[in-house]
Amino acid sequence: MSWRDNAIRFRASLFLMAGLMFVGTVYLLASSPANPDAVFAGHEARVPMNGKAVRVQTARGIGEIRLDLDGGTKGRTDCLAMPFVCEGERSVIYAVAGEILPLAQGFVWPVSVIRQGRAEVSLAESRTAYERYYERESTRYRLPLAIGAALLALALWVGWRTEDE
Repeated sequence: MSWRDNAIRFRASLFLMAGLMFVGTVYLLASSPANPDAVFAGHEARVPMNGKAVRVQTARGIGEIRLDLDGGTKGRTDCLAMPFVCEGERSVIYAVAGEILPLAQGFVWPVSVIRQGRAEVSLAESRTAYERYYERESTRYRLPLAIGAALLALALWVGWRTEDE
């Protein structure tokens, strides 16, 4: 097998990996969270919350909060939504009340949170936290896009080098 055959196979592999990166980029763009203005505009979508919150570890290594609400409803939210839960120990269960906005399958965002009769999260704090969450989550596509572009450029360079010789 000549070096030219190896270069052609390598180039095909690079194109395949670049294509997979671009598919991943499209998926991440499509799964980005909703715009903060759209989320907080819907006052009628708010649902009363009364239940327990506990911190869990996700597969991505980021802390997340699992909510077990009265009536058997379960939900999850980000640590930015209720920082007092994530600052404590992992197995501590907090009794919480307030209002939530259901956003996606099982994902909710607390608009106001009361713990032990004291307001922990207000509407303004919740909106600020969601804006930070939105900024973090809506830019996840950048890394696979950059890797895909680099792989594509490398594949084209290998092709040009193979044609020259």
